[in-house]
Amino acid sequence: MQMRICMAFLLMKDICFAFATNLPERPLKPTCYLCPMNSIKLSSYYRLYAFSDYQSMKSAMPYMRRVVLAKGLQDVEEAEARSFVGRVSGRGYKNYLEPLSSHNTKSSGIQSLVTALQVLYKSNGFSARYIVIERG
Repeated sequence: MQMRICMAFLLMKDICFAFATNLPERPLKPTCYLCPMNSIKLSSYYRLYAFSDYQSMKSAMPYMRRVVLAKGLQDVEEAEARSFVGRVSGRGYKNYLEPLSSHNTKSSGIQSLVTALQVLYKSNGFSARYIVIERG
């Protein structure tokens, strides 16, 4: 069976990282988790990556610069989520499904994080069982 290399590049502050995986010859959905389409910017400091399985998360982590959180989605605590998601002063936490509206905010950090994951799911179809939040 012939193999081809799928390369994805992530540009961060003039440094380019490459993440390669071997894929079978038949066409598949891309599995390069460091593509910009597999992440969402939570704030000016943090970027969220979603992974469907633990092994994918572990294999992508060496290519990230400053990982501040890496765990299963069900293990994320409210206090952790609040420190990474955007805050709308006086209203609550950012609703990433409606980024331009400050009226439909979320009351908790976990709910806000879930809306960010919903945006990722809409763009690439990957379910998120594990998440990584990177600073930078």
